[in-house]
Amino acid sequence: MNFEDKMKDLLIQNGMFGSQADEVIAEAKVANCCESMMGRWGDDVSGYPEMMVNVLWLSVKTVALKWLEENAPEAWFKPMFMDDQTPA
Repeated sequence: MNFEDKMKDLLIQNGMFGSQADEVIAEAKVANCCESMMGRWGDDVSGYPEMMVNVLWLSVKTVALKWLEENAPEAWFKPMFMDDQTPA
């Protein structure tokens, strides 16, 4: 499984539809917070330490929350993308 597929899977597991997850991934690919992944989205995650997936997930969650606030602010699953310190 590559990084793009892994992030899409995690987004869907946290409540998004596949089409929503695709939009978030497209935004994450150009987001400053994911800049270090440039050219690596297609790499197999098994070739990297698991920590890399966890760190990327934190960045993708940030992009997802921003996307939700702009496109689906009332989504029932929005809290899944909030940190404990993020106000509801």
